[in-house]
Amino acid sequence: MRPGPKINKVRKAKVKSALKQGKSARQALREAGYSEAAVSHSTHNSVVKHSTAEIIEELRASEVTADLVIMRVNQARDLALAKGDITSVLRADELLGKYIALWTDKKVVDQRTLTQEDQSILNRYIDTPTNTNNN
Repeated sequence: MRPGPKINKVRKAKVKSALKQGKSARQALREAGYSEAAVSHSTHNSVVKHSTAEIIEELRASEVTADLVIMRVNQARDLALAKGDITSVLRADELLGKYIALWTDKKVVDQRTLTQEDQSILNRYIDTPTNTNNN
């Protein structure tokens, strides 16, 4: 098995940085100085694959928690409110509302299967005539 091509560490860092900024693999490769031939095969490019794997691993290691995300959404909401960006404020409110389940599309149904013992107790209760005194 032959070893793959060596990866230029400087270019890889540039690709990784661009990917973290949300740029496409093609844009990231262009910014890192790769040729158009390399850019046209961006999905098969080992630099992109390695960079993506490292980004995913970093995210896993960063231990993102719900509290951290809620804090960031609240900060973004405050900034958007200060700028007068109502669309972003509403989006932040929507995310917070989803987190606390204000808007659910499902009805919660509590369904229980009766055991034979439960069924016999229920049947005795239903079949027992009510004791009424008609004096």
